[in-house]
Amino acid sequence: MRGISALLAEGYYARLGWGVGARDGYLAGSDEERAKDLMAMFEDERIHAIFCTRGGYGAARLLERLDYAYIRLHPKILVGFSDITALSLALYAQAGLVTFAGPMVAAEFASGILPMTAQALWDMLRHRRTSRQLPNCDEVQVMHRGVAEGTLLGGNLAVLCSLVGTPWLPDFQGAILFLEDVGESVYRIDRMLLQLKHAGILRGIAGVMLGSFTAIPEDSPNRELATVLAEYFLPLGIPVLTGIPFGHIPEKITLPIGSRVRLDAERRKITVLQPVVA
Repeated sequence: MRGISALLAEGYYARLGWGVGARDGYLAGSDEERAKDLMAMFEDERIHAIFCTRGGYGAARLLERLDYAYIRLHPKILVGFSDITALSLALYAQAGLVTFAGPMVAAEFASGILPMTAQALWDMLRHRRTSRQLPNCDEVQVMHRGVAEGTLLGGNLAVLCSLVGTPWLPDFQGAILFLEDVGESVYRIDRMLLQLKHAGILRGIAGVMLGSFTAIPEDSPNRELATVLAEYFLPLGIPVLTGIPFGHIPEKITLPIGSRVRLDAERRKITVLQPVVA
């Protein structure tokens, strides 16, 4: 309940999904129950934002059960990352909905959300601006210089790869791709990036933003992650920034998935080029 209390402390009314707390093995309840719960949030006129409880696994199992036509006509804020990547990408592909990769109720909010993370989130959600520069990117690193504009698409690398070849993956042509992951060995990251390459996704993107890849197992023999990332992204000849403060880390910015952004790897600046809240 600490996460709910944190939202209440911000002055918001909170409706807890009736299926929260349900269990079906490694799933948080049956697929039907969870999909109905999510659709009920979109249908409730009192609700203006949906905060996901946590990640894990199972969001992709809901995708064929959602009413995207209804969601397109009744757009709402949806916040979450990691496994929620499946929902975010499907909602953009099928309903054109901009969602937000940001902190979750049973994770960052429950553990005591850090000031930087909270400020980045609430500034994104509470203020409608025609453009805005993403904060706290002063210490990002440049892998390849250049400037590009495109739709911000991506999220958790493993989840994104699981959507390749499905109707739930958006068109990445001209997109700014952002990626993060946790607990994956370097060889697995290598394999997933190779899948994106073979699927033609890397060939069509305009720029890359790499977040945190945390809790990497110390396999032996091994290769440096930086080397593997450079092997895939440097040959593309497009702007690439690494060290974006996002992923499975306590201090993170909130990213608007599906919004148009400008990636300036010359000046280490990322600018959102459109309003992302009504």
